[in-house]
Amino acid sequence: MKYFNIRVKPNLAAGGVDKLIGSNKTNTPMVAGDLVFDWTEFYIPKGASKLENVAMYMNGIDGGTCAAGDFHLVFARDIDGVAPASAGTINSPGMTTATNLANNFLGGVILEGSTAGIGKMKGPSHGSLYGLTRGGNTTQGGGPIQASLLVDGEETSARAGYQRIYVCGIADGGFGFGTAVTADGAVTSDTATSITTTGTNAMKVFQVGDTVHLHDVDAALGTVKAVTATSIELNAVIAGGTDIANTDELINANPIKLLLGFSQA
Repeated sequence: MKYFNIRVKPNLAAGGVDKLIGSNKTNTPMVAGDLVFDWTEFYIPKGASKLENVAMYMNGIDGGTCAAGDFHLVFARDIDGVAPASAGTINSPGMTTATNLANNFLGGVILEGSTAGIGKMKGPSHGSLYGLTRGGNTTQGGGPIQASLLVDGEETSARAGYQRIYVCGIADGGFGFGTAVTADGAVTSDTATSITTTGTNAMKVFQVGDTVHLHDVDAALGTVKAVTATSIELNAVIAGGTDIANTDELINANPIKLLLGFSQA
């Protein structure tokens, strides 16, 4: 038996940054049943695998903790090379257009997030950490819990020896992804790679590797190379020569990180 972890970082801005925040910087929280992110592919070695455990880190609004509520993950696969149809529009009722899900589905996992200390772990003050393996008595959710989901897919020419699996996320709470991290001064240089920030401590919202957007521009500015409380450095010059106005809000396209633990004989 071998064990391995896969990290998955969905792009919540794939359908437009307006799904995460209003053009006037008003937060637009999701509601129960809304699609949080559409099918995101990842690869695991070919052959039947068992999803043993799921952990998720999710940012809260303005660098705080997440609203109470469960989080649903649905897993699917290719069938004869055909991927699952889109699950719908982000920040709108989910699973409305996944017309081939009856063939492509593998199963689902619910991360309990209504009560801190059961599935949603106590501790983080910026963002929230969710997990399945937990202990406690019967009134606290019991434990330990395992996903116990058997996963198999089709080997793909994209990566020989690996199979492609998909996951999408559905909200069961009022989750929002505004940041209140704003530009401290305009940036108009075509050679600029860094942004000075004010408002929320940028380290509570952005991590190295995250993709940065403006609150009213769909095109990404770039990927985080380094971050401090008051600055974000990108890995290249600001994409497309986009001008950043003073007080523009910076949005993280990757406020959710998944860690999926598998076993395979």
